[in-house]
Amino acid sequence: MKVNKIHLVLVLVLAFSAMFSSCKKSNGEKSYRFNISAVDEMVLAQHTIVQLAGTYVKAINDSSLLTDHFGPIDEGNVYLTEDADGAFIEVKYGDWGVPDTYLRYRKGTMSIQVDGLLNTLSSKATCTFDQFYFDDQAFSCGSFVITKTSSLAGSGTYHCEISDLVLLSLDATKHLTAQAAFDITWQGSGSGPFYKPGDLFYVKGTSEAMTAYFFDIKASVAQDLVFKTDCPYFQAGKVDVRFNNLVPDTGMYFFNAPSECTNQIYMEFDEMPFTNDMDFYIDIPVIP
Repeated sequence: MKVNKIHLVLVLVLAFSAMFSSCKKSNGEKSYRFNISAVDEMVLAQHTIVQLAGTYVKAINDSSLLTDHFGPIDEGNVYLTEDADGAFIEVKYGDWGVPDTYLRYRKGTMSIQVDGLLNTLSSKATCTFDQFYFDDQAFSCGSFVITKTSSLAGSGTYHCEISDLVLLSLDATKHLTAQAAFDITWQGSGSGPFYKPGDLFYVKGTSEAMTAYFFDIKASVAQDLVFKTDCPYFQAGKVDVRFNNLVPDTGMYFFNAPSECTNQIYMEFDEMPFTNDMDFYIDIPVIP
């Protein structure tokens, strides 16, 4: 009987030790899970900004639109009107929406008022969005302004100032807010002055976001983000991040597939590596 009691005590000790170890591991995962979730939404905001700015850059460098004042861009119907004071561009996706070139579903209208001659140095484009949706997530933006800052044949740099960007979750209960100051350089992939599928965008600058679960994250591009216009995802680049209300409060993420098209985000917190598959929906982390 005494031996059985000793065995029972040993079993209980081992059981409690295993339980404690499991809880400790779970708590560790929980802390990084929120960091990963915050990075996921930051990347969503950055992709959204670059894809929308890219629509404008494609439009003003599109041979068909410039010649005929009409053309399909990112699967939207784009109309161009020019006068002595500037230009007006309207991108219509319709009430039912269409799948764009980036595996996303756009609805609504993007209107762009250009002050100055189209696609000239210092020309400023102010973008507004009417009943606009990404993948049935409502999208709005307080200010989305793009200014051309440099120009070469077949390339150019555009400074983007974005504030009060809001993306609403599918169930309309959570929202992602963001702002950014980006320089996006369009680099043509071949000869000629016009945009072609497969051209590259190089992105640098800073952004900040408040995620659906109020994780406050700031991001600074350390190595240019590379966005190839025939792939939905960033393919290269490194970003340093700081969290105002999470532990650990710093980290980084990067993309490492310059010759592939993959949705993987590589991250590092406390010198520990993580990999996450990105999608284009607001991330709702599992809270135990």
